[in-house]
Amino acid sequence: MKVKGSKISLVVDEAGLPVDLRLDSANRHDLYACGELAQVLPKGSLIVADRGYDASWFRRQLWRKGLKPRIPKRKKNNKKYDPIARLGRWCVERCFAWLGKFRKLETRYEYFATHYKAFCYLACARL
Repeated sequence: MKVKGSKISLVVDEAGLPVDLRLDSANRHDLYACGELAQVLPKGSLIVADRGYDASWFRRQLWRKGLKPRIPKRKKNNKKYDPIARLGRWCVERCFAWLGKFRKLETRYEYFATHYKAFCYLACARL
């Protein structure tokens, strides 16, 4: 059985616990899922992301929604090291490490995305 790839995008709180998740196809860029997930956050929330989210249009979109992006610059745009931009990233990585311990989520065997997403929600509830 051939199943198309899936990607999980998460919004986590400061303790590293998932608040909301989105399931997308693996060939879609993370920026679009993050923009949609940002709608569940209250104004003034801090968005911590990695260098893959470094796009000026994405930062403007977050500022218009009242969110504060903390995204490190890509190496070609970065003139100096900014340690503040990296703070809080470990919470997100820890949450993905916890989810990685669930064997059902590591390899997607479910044909329907709704079934796989349900298992993702169950794993998040167990955290």
